[in-house]
Amino acid sequence: MATYWQWTNALVKQVLAEHPRGAPIYLHVDDDRIQEAGAEWASPGRDLVSDFCRAVAQEVRASPDGNRISLAGLRAKGDHDRPPAGVGFLALLTLTASRMAADEQFAENNFFSRFRQLLGLTTAQQGRPKGFASGDEEPLWQNWNRWLAQQGYQPTARGGADGPTRFIGYALSQILLSQAHKARLHRLFAQKQWTDVAEPLALFERVRREVGRDSIGSAYLEKVLVEVTGARRTELAEAIYEVYEAWRENPTSQEPVGQRGRTSQLNAGLYRHYDPFDDTVAYRLYPRIARNSSIKELAVFWNGRSYDLTLERPGRLMPDVPISVDDLERLPLSIPATDPSGVIRTVVLPKREFFLLVPDPDFPEAGVFATWGAPRLGDYFVLLCREELLDQLEQLAHENIVRWNGDPVPMGNGWVELRECRVLRDDWSHIYIQNADLASQLRPSERVSISLSGGLHLSSTIDWIQGHGPYITVYSFRSTVQVTIKREGELIDEFTIGRDQPKRLESWWSKPGIYEIQACSGSDQADQRYVRIISLDEIAISPVQQPIGRSIGNATIYGALVEEVP
Repeated sequence: MATYWQWTNALVKQVLAEHPRGAPIYLHVDDDRIQEAGAEWASPGRDLVSDFCRAVAQEVRASPDGNRISLAGLRAKGDHDRPPAGVGFLALLTLTASRMAADEQFAENNFFSRFRQLLGLTTAQQGRPKGFASGDEEPLWQNWNRWLAQQGYQPTARGGADGPTRFIGYALSQILLSQAHKARLHRLFAQKQWTDVAEPLALFERVRREVGRDSIGSAYLEKVLVEVTGARRTELAEAIYEVYEAWRENPTSQEPVGQRGRTSQLNAGLYRHYDPFDDTVAYRLYPRIARNSSIKELAVFWNGRSYDLTLERPGRLMPDVPISVDDLERLPLSIPATDPSGVIRTVVLPKREFFLLVPDPDFPEAGVFATWGAPRLGDYFVLLCREELLDQLEQLAHENIVRWNGDPVPMGNGWVELRECRVLRDDWSHIYIQNADLASQLRPSERVSISLSGGLHLSSTIDWIQGHGPYITVYSFRSTVQVTIKREGELIDEFTIGRDQPKRLESWWSKPGIYEIQACSGSDQADQRYVRIISLDEIAISPVQQPIGRSIGNATIYGALVEEVP
């Protein structure tokens, strides 16, 4: 049986491997995640979930009778090479939350009754086990949040409102879908027979439109679908899409079957390449894979040529396959492909009337646009759409809800681009847009959004150089926003700022460390971002790689360097 630390390291690796630096991290642990993390220890008839629970029990049980636990050995905060000692125990708490029934009240007694069962403690008593006082887990969650920020990720664990569920709120904040919710969604997909959904957020909106139609059958899940915003909405959409892909791969199964990364059909979006020298736009196929997929390479066969694609980032393959506007007229496209093991797969660009092309979420200042999801509040984006949608979009522009720069740019064959698009208002109540997918994906889920820009920015979206931190811009549908900045939990500054107004004080970023920025506007939900300020001494010097150049006449341009060709 694997040890507690082996399980801890495997689960942390599993969670982080799915995300680039700067991404929000959820310690979402359920039966499927444990099966994946423990795959190297799997054998016929072996129950990996039980193995994990026994490993945690051996680490924390403090009395032979099994009625008392001790967290004394889990206080270590971790370092660069090792996560905090308490993460395996926190994973058991989130597993407990994932086992709760679809509409079960998350009361302490219900929660700890299941927790006792998983830990192998007596169930004759109720509530917390002996030795596990209310709030004992909070320092462990704080260690996990601090360690994530130190590694360059965005922590997400939050306690609940004051009351009996305040501390189990940390575990609940990490759960995206319970096992019961997965079963309900599986039945919904079987009922609706949706087979053409290409993107997680598009599927999320379809599922959300079923709220109130008795299609979902879970009041709790319906509430979450309506209220979820921001990064959690994106992560929930990914979790729902995993269930969808598993159903599509096994449509006759009665219950969800774990198939992450094993689907034979890979959906794709578009990647927009703009050449500033020629002032031309070209599109490329942008295949998506499950974030934890075993696929690292794929050979795609298109228009008589083979393209060898490798990973571009977690969840995406390189955008190397050209797609013309003529190709868009023939949607859906089913493109044959094989992986290195010889498994035959299909890359599908589904039939659609529009593509929302948003800035690179990892490097928004790069000027690159692709189908990475719906635009965040404040984002400028490109909308590639059929001309038939222009009347509906003009209606939104007339109401000053959506704006773009210039006239629609014809791309050929009835497709146009709207450039520098931005959502300005949230007053959609009197607007009717016939294309429901377009309306739901254009409308931002958040009402407050923090944007970080400028300064001396490192490769991770969270890292800046000491003394040269970012400007803070807060986007909101209200005129003013309240902002607080904390460093390592200590208040640095708090102020009110007008929306869309960048602000930076060098004093904010004078010391290295982890900074937490929170913005709130009236009763609207807050947004939270982290900044890691790094001193020059901490920066590792890397050798210069050969840059990609562009030949013009007898010279080659490498960024700011111009080299004459002999």
